[in-house]
Amino acid sequence: MNLLNQEEQQQDRNVVRCPQCGKVVNYGRVDRRFCSITCKNLYHNRTRYAPRLQSVDRVLRFIYFNRDVLDKLIKMGVSSIDRSALLHMGYNMNYFTSVERLRGRWLCTCLDIGYELTATRIRNIRYLCGELDAAPDRFVSPPSKLLNEP
Repeated sequence: MNLLNQEEQQQDRNVVRCPQCGKVVNYGRVDRRFCSITCKNLYHNRTRYAPRLQSVDRVLRFIYFNRDVLDKLIKMGVSSIDRSALLHMGYNMNYFTSVERLRGRWLCTCLDIGYELTATRIRNIRYLCGELDAAPDRFVSPPSKLLNEP
């Protein structure tokens, strides 16, 4: 009985498993590591790009959270708020999608929401893409003359 267990363990050592999906690779070249080209590509993409993607995901989480805070303010009818109150709500002033200086004013955007940044306040918080109608998360379509429709 002990001899059979040793033979099974020896066979298990010789079995090659795909590092991506875990399937047994029992065909092809002796030094083959992956069960398919898809698994090979997924594995190498994951190992090469994972650190960069983690930092991008972190930044995107901040941006989406900031957008949600601004969205809640708009839905409550707030168009101007103190920076300290905004920070208290969890808004991170270091994360936004664009900033522009126009006629002495700082205009910032966080995805589809724009605002004016002053030393102590955030003013003129608004959607850049249009007004929201009664149904949440749906934009009112622009007038047909803007769409070049007859």
